[in-house]
Amino acid sequence: MIQLDQKFKLQNNSTHGVELVFEEQRTKQKLNKQKEKTGETETFLFKDTWYYPNPVLAIKKWIELTSSQVDNLEELIESTTQINKTLDKIYSEYVKNGRKL
Repeated sequence: MIQLDQKFKLQNNSTHGVELVFEEQRTKQKLNKQKEKTGETETFLFKDTWYYPNPVLAIKKWIELTSSQVDNLEELIESTTQINKTLDKIYSEYVKNGRKL
């Protein structure tokens, strides 16, 4: 597993190749037996997974999903720097494990 940022990670999947996994804590309203809102809330772990044949495609999706959070040039530079560090980390992990990108 390679942690890309606080919410995204890459995982190997022997069937599909690579999984891009999004996880975050969310809050939802509790429902009673009649499925009406009770006014109480509860937290849960939301998880979404995308499957890719290789990590390059998974990383492209991660960049697409996270780059919309950039509002100005400074944030773009910081985002690009973080992405490049993550790409270097992923590359070294895959080379170390004898895999090809």
